[in-house]
Amino acid sequence: MKNQIQESTQGEQMSDTMRELRPREEMLERQVDSELNSDEEPTHSVPKHPDEESQDTASPSEQESTQDLSTPESATNIAHRQATLDKLKELAQAAKNAEALGYIIKSFYELNTDRLERVQDTRAALLKKAKELQKTAQEARDLYILTKYTQTLGENPPSVPSIRFSHKELLKNASGELEISPSHSDTHGSNLTYELLLSNLAATKTKDLEAGSYTLTATNASSDTSASIKARAISPTGAVSEWSKPISVKVKASVFAGFIENIDTNKSRRINTGTAEDNLWLDKVQDRLNEKSNDDPVTKFFDRVDMPHSHIKRYALKNDGTLESIPQDADLSHQAMQKYKDSALWQCVSKIPEHHIIDIEFAYNSQEYLLKLCSLSPFSFDLNAYGYQGYTNLSGRGVDKNGVISSVKVEGFYLGSWESVSLGGMQGSFFLSSNPKPTTEIDRPSFRSQTQQFHKDMKIQNHHEREALAFLYSIERGYLGSTADSKSTDQSKWAIYSWNSSANNTSYLYEAISFATGDKTMSIPVSGGDKRAKMFIYRGICNPAGNVWEFVDGIYLNNKLVYLTTHEQAYSDETSSNGYTNTGHIVNITRGSQVKRTHAGTMIPKATDGGTSTNGTTDGGWIADGLRLCLIGGSLHDSAHAGLFAWNGHDELGVRSWYVGSRPCFKKTP
Repeated sequence: MKNQIQESTQGEQMSDTMRELRPREEMLERQVDSELNSDEEPTHSVPKHPDEESQDTASPSEQESTQDLSTPESATNIAHRQATLDKLKELAQAAKNAEALGYIIKSFYELNTDRLERVQDTRAALLKKAKELQKTAQEARDLYILTKYTQTLGENPPSVPSIRFSHKELLKNASGELEISPSHSDTHGSNLTYELLLSNLAATKTKDLEAGSYTLTATNASSDTSASIKARAISPTGAVSEWSKPISVKVKASVFAGFIENIDTNKSRRINTGTAEDNLWLDKVQDRLNEKSNDDPVTKFFDRVDMPHSHIKRYALKNDGTLESIPQDADLSHQAMQKYKDSALWQCVSKIPEHHIIDIEFAYNSQEYLLKLCSLSPFSFDLNAYGYQGYTNLSGRGVDKNGVISSVKVEGFYLGSWESVSLGGMQGSFFLSSNPKPTTEIDRPSFRSQTQQFHKDMKIQNHHEREALAFLYSIERGYLGSTADSKSTDQSKWAIYSWNSSANNTSYLYEAISFATGDKTMSIPVSGGDKRAKMFIYRGICNPAGNVWEFVDGIYLNNKLVYLTTHEQAYSDETSSNGYTNTGHIVNITRGSQVKRTHAGTMIPKATDGGTSTNGTTDGGWIADGLRLCLIGGSLHDSAHAGLFAWNGHDELGVRSWYVGSRPCFKKTP
């Protein structure tokens, strides 16, 4: 009993000593002259007692790093701290319990011992006392405290950390996630911090990191280059591990391409494809390199893996949301396709990847221009450097900063590879071996309801999704406009309009079995006789314009003024404006005229302005006053006026017709 009382008294004395020591230490720290300078950086963090609240204060090492030892003030401070170090050694040798030793070790850490003599002697004394107390420890809490505060006192440095990066290849300005974790063999525990060594990658912070995930962004890729990542662990006493084995990353320059179009002269030129067409202003009726063949430099450019167009590929979508890649050049006789054929469980969809675009209109030398560019990663474009100094009236999607236009992101989604038509119970773009055809008059709410029954994330396309497809198409073709011009339609793979207008309208057949490689047209029967028409296929998307008009959701017109919403819960064909936004864009097209202009930064038709078959702008427009829904594309009987930019805004919201269908769209809820 007497011994217990003595030990308790000694413990109380030790606590009193610590309470006296801490204010004294704080007083000494406040003596640091902040105007004095040192090149040294802090090398350790301060562990905290488990019962002590965290405080956001500058560490003593940060304060000390500004000292100049040549000053009397600094020399006095060092002397006081050396005396404190000696006192800590003395108290440690007299410590009788784990809590007292824990405070002593904590004070040792906070003392910033980098410039003090006899540090190793004190560290050895602390470690020796900790081992003594550990042998006699009776409480789990005592053992925890001893372990927490002594694991970094030994001479062994921390082990090399484990690092993992989510990407082996990055586009410039794209990001990947780095995961840092301690080695399983490391005995230093949670007191470790980490430092990164990066090349051609950027991080918000590279020092004093904790274990966890960090975002690294690729930089410095004016051309394809490489990057590397290394990390090392640092203990609170400043002991460091070796650098980890480097992770090698390929960084690819942001590849963008598109076209610039002179609205006044009706000519355009490509940008950044690396072909002769980058230097040629071409009329829209002139041949382009990628008009007739897939084996040409422009087509090969857009087929590159670093362009969005090469990612437009077909997939099988199951009604549980599962996506499976399918052979891109197979027909339904292919063995791999048998599981999908004539099954109500699957839809055929085409991936539209997430990408970035610049879509602006500007004036230069009293003429108006369109600039449309795209890339898989964020990018910018300098109008001044491209020769358009002093441009004016910039508008559209992008940010103007001294001539530098920044891209904006377009979300990715899956678009129906075929149009939806009424099939008496098999609604949508299924893999059908029969020749389904429109047979029943269906309105937009019916298509909306039936596509959602397939999967909760399936709907009919909205305007923004239709616009994304039209934008990518126009980038690849090289100018704004989609229908065929004066070239031979049998030779041009862009020949959307080449329908047999003499075919019997009541016998349209919708062939959903066709798989085509590349951008081709193919013949389909439109009657029981020999009459035939062309079905246009754009990168696996069949009839984006031409077989039937397609409903577009989240949009309506009121006296030619466009209203839009991206909120599915606001989609309606009964109310005029609930949940919709007035875009301010008027579709000023005379019924039956041809579209030449779009509103800046959109694919919304602006006016006809002289669109003709001779200048390559033949997409039709049928707009009327009043409250009207929006149909896009055109059907077979619309002949040369069908096209990706063709708008039908003269039908009322409740229209039902056999020549109207829809295009399903899938985007999984995050």
